[in-house]
Amino acid sequence: RRFLKGATASGAIAMAMAPMLVAIVSAAQRALRGNFGAQYFLIAFSFVIAAGVVLALNKLGLIARTFITEHATEVGSAVEMVVLSLAIIARLNHQRRQREIAQAALLDAQQRLTTELEVRVAERTEALQEANAKLTELSQTDALTGIFNRRYLDAHLEHELRRLARDGNSMAVMLIDVDHFKRFNDTHGHPAGDAC
Repeated sequence: RRFLKGATASGAIAMAMAPMLVAIVSAAQRALRGNFGAQYFLIAFSFVIAAGVVLALNKLGLIARTFITEHATEVGSAVEMVVLSLAIIARLNHQRRQREIAQAALLDAQQRLTTELEVRVAERTEALQEANAKLTELSQTDALTGIFNRRYLDAHLEHELRRLARDGNSMAVMLIDVDHFKRFNDTHGHPAGDAC
């Protein structure tokens, strides 16, 4: 019966140790791949294991009984908490740096897009101004003769009159109307009328 109790206790200890062993092996693998959280976990857990070994040696009488050896698990747990707290602080600092890097990258991308947009707007504005200038020129120029038309005269006459008055110059305006020109076009054709 005593043997069975001992076997049951050993089985319970083994079952309790199995998850810890899996966690330690998993953390060790991740730590070797550079995972700093796993590295902190291993360091912190090593204090708990060392404290358990010290306490066991103390209870077996292999090391002197002192306050630290009697309370080794509490001391080990306290050191573990300090190391895990440092891990949390390191993780938060790492996340803050990553966030700052991401924000800087976003700001840079936004500035590049703004610059590209400003260039495109400037190009489109210039093209629009050229198109408007061309439209204005077309609307103020006679398509047949290529000289300014009545619309141009209406837009510029007052300005020219003020300039002439300021300079003390005069201006003559000649308006020519050809009567019955339709007969010329009908007789000789529109191309001849246009040439005329």
